[in-house]
Parts: sequence; C-alpha cells; structure tokens
Amino acid sequence: MGLKNTEYDFGIIAYDKRISFKISGDKLEKDKETKPFSKNYTLQKNPFLKIKDSYYTKTSDRAKEGAELAKVENSLAVNITKPKDFSINTYTSDNKYFYYTTHDKIVKLDDNLKEIKSSDYKNNLYSNQMVASNDSLYILDNHIIYKYSKALDFIEEIHPSSFDKAASYTNMAYSKGKLYISQNLKGKSSNGQYEESNTIIVYDIETKEENIIELDYPYPMQIYADEVNDNLIIQHYELYVPEDVWTVYSLKDGSQHQIELGKYRLADEELSAPFFTQKDGFYYFLMSDSILEVSGKDMKEKSYSFKDFDISYPNVLLIGK
Repeated sequence: MGLKNTEYDFGIIAYDKRISFKISGDKLEKDKETKPFSKNYTLQKNPFLKIKDSYYTKTSDRAKEGAELAKVENSLAVNITKPKDFSINTYTSDNKYFYYTTHDKIVKLDDNLKEIKSSDYKNNLYSNQMVASNDSLYILDNHIIYKYSKALDFIEEIHPSSFDKAASYTNMAYSKGKLYISQNLKGKSSNGQYEESNTIIVYDIETKEENIIELDYPYPMQIYADEVNDNLIIQHYELYVPEDVWTVYSLKDGSQHQIELGKYRLADEELSAPFFTQKDGFYYFLMSDSILEVSGKDMKEKSYSFKDFDISYPNVLLIGK
C-alpha cells in the first residue's frame, strides 16, 4: 500500500518512511507520510524508468541472493517481482515495454513485469548499458554495440571507429537518432595506470557519422538526454573528481555548465552519485537532506531542505503532476 493522496510536488521513498511534500513558497510542507515498504530492499538509482504512469528499476534484498524488479506507483506503493533470470545486467524501456539482459538472454516484459518473450543474447558476455530508440534496442558491450529489434531479433554489430580498444566504455544514452557513449578511461600510461578521459563519442544511427565531444571535466559516467532543452546531463565519477560536478552540455551551441553538488553535501558524507530524475526540462537531484532543482534552460538552482523532517537515507524521488 502507498499514499492515498498522490497530488504532491515531491514524493520520497526512504529507508525509514515514504513521504510526500508540497511546495509552500520556497520551502517544503509535509503532505502525507506512511511506513517504509521494506527496510531490506535497495532500489537501484539508475536507470529509473517510466512506463505509462509507473516507474521501474532493479532492486536487491539484503536477505536474498540475486536481483529482483520493482514497480513503483505514484502513490509510492512498491511491487516486487522476481524474474526467471535474476542475474540482470542492464535494462531499459521504450515507455511501453521493459527490456533487460542477462549474460546470455534478452527478455521483454509488459508493464506488469510479465514476460512476453526472450531470446539468446549474441555476445554471451556482460552488457554495460541498453537503450531504446523508436524501433530498436542498442546494447553497449564495452567496445561493441549490438542492435536488436524490439521483437528481440538480432540485426547487426556496430563497431564505432572512434572507439579505442584500450579505453573503457560503460555508459550510453539515446536522443534524436544519435547514441552518446562515455569514454570513462583511456588506455594505460607508461607507468601502468589508466589515464583519465574527457570524451563522449557521438554515433549517428542513420548516417553512421561519428563525432567527439570533449568535456571540461574527466571521468564521464552516466549520460541523460534532455530533449526539451536539447542538453546532455553527464555524471562525472565523484570519487575521482574532487569538485563533485555534473556537466550540462548544450547540443545547440556546445557550451558547458557545471552543477557543483559538493555544496549540497553533508560534511564528511560518503560520496556516491545521487538519485537523478528530470521532468519538463528541469533536473532534480535527491541529496541526503535536500532536493536540488536545476532549470535546464537557464541553469538556475533551487534547493529544498528536508532536514527538519527526520528522513533517513532517501533513496528515490518522484516528481508530482
């Protein structure tokens, strides 16, 4: 069970409660609160996918082995499903169906997480990231991109010429006919250490044309596409980037803006990427004791503190209607 009233501005799933807020002026006003759905489960922050009016993610139970899937309602109710193949590598949605990979399968589920179809995964290896275009699925396996139809038929292997065999590629996003792939690390230097990378590879699906985006900060990880403002939002690995920044890259003019999350962190906080979501061209970061809202149009920041509401380990943020 979740909240009876879903007319909120922010809904938070935390370790110790589920709580909703309305915005009053520049502050949060508590709306409704209920018990946690479970203190054992951890909901994965990324990807956190929307299909119709619900949200989907991979989860794990501290008391059990293997991954499960969670369907999160606007009411903050959480439904857990154990798939047949629970060693899930990566997953995505096309706003209608849910897809995931294991080491040897691709599986398609409906919005109730019931299996529709599965097929053999060609590479039989660990897949890093899967994204969906209008008619296809793309699976990044470090140095190869595998293209499948949404009926789970294999179409082709893509070998971008911009890929360096010595480098690491683990994260990818799709937007308006292009794939954006983060090069996390270059090859090893003369002292045997991996070198930092500032590079995003751009691959045009139709023309096969490739381009390079050079970022001001290194170690790009997760990439999110904002099609309202034509931006990319890029996480930099916070353990290697002391400034603890995310980059907003404009696909219109190539300008870069850094969101400095460090100033919204608690003192001596253990660093990890915050839960991120976006809606209508605004970006939202769920910090330990606040919600940071950033406008994708003019980069104005607004922080909403919930330190007075005694919330422990906030995990998931839903944006109200």
